[in-house]
Amino acid sequence: MECGQSHAPKTFISKHLFIWPPTKHSSSQLVIKLQSAVESDHLGEAASLLGELKVLLTNFESLPPMNQPSPHASEECALGRQVLEQAVFLAVKQRDKIAFQRQMAQLKPYYQDKGLGLTDSALRMPILGLNLLFLLVENRLAEFHSELEHLSEAERANVYVSFPILVEQQLMVGSYHKVLEARTRTPHPGYAFFMSLLVDTVRDAVADCSEAAYERLGIGAAKEILLLESDTALAEYAAVKHPDWRVDSDGFVYFGKDHGPKQAKASDVPSLRLISETLSYATELERIV
Repeated sequence: MECGQSHAPKTFISKHLFIWPPTKHSSSQLVIKLQSAVESDHLGEAASLLGELKVLLTNFESLPPMNQPSPHASEECALGRQVLEQAVFLAVKQRDKIAFQRQMAQLKPYYQDKGLGLTDSALRMPILGLNLLFLLVENRLAEFHSELEHLSEAERANVYVSFPILVEQQLMVGSYHKVLEARTRTPHPGYAFFMSLLVDTVRDAVADCSEAAYERLGIGAAKEILLLESDTALAEYAAVKHPDWRVDSDGFVYFGKDHGPKQAKASDVPSLRLISETLSYATELERIV
């Protein structure tokens, strides 16, 4: 008897007219539809297909975490992995960090458990790179380096993984401008979401440092260091994030509530946070070496 039949209802009715018991052929066709919906940005349809496929997958007991023996275990696990890979990409396109983390947690066993007998997926490296960027955005540096420890030297050199590694190194040394520029040369379209979140974080850090270091900056210089493309974008950023700034008609951005000369103070710089992060980086590097 096939895995899961004894616990399943006799029929399963949906707009896609599933055959019950679920067959690999019927499920594979739905995975193809799911992939097509994700790639074409039909996110509502993709979310509906994903929900239906996850219901179907509950009847394959060979999948993690059950891992029950089955004559078709390899095919079923390959199918489960395909569904979850598309689920990860869907979460990115929905700009949903919580969903991404959940789908990634479900997908990891398919990548890490060699006992499943699966060949490497073509999507594995792009997805691992996405996860590394997510960990950077969340400032989960210990987990970032832990994930790297599971990869071979050749895998770390892969373009999808070497990109987040380079971004993390630029963050460590404070090369914020290079991080901002990196968003224009991501190796995969899905990276744009996490890079946009990282760029926002970095831009805010640069703005805080600029405010502490200068009394005023020329509008052109401010746009350059904040990587903003127009005077309007600079004015909008200042209005939303720093309402005490003034973008003046004389061509300067004035920092501070009094819009006049500002004495930069050591207390304006988040020194304790910087010291803590630097010590964390040093600890991680020592542990890895």
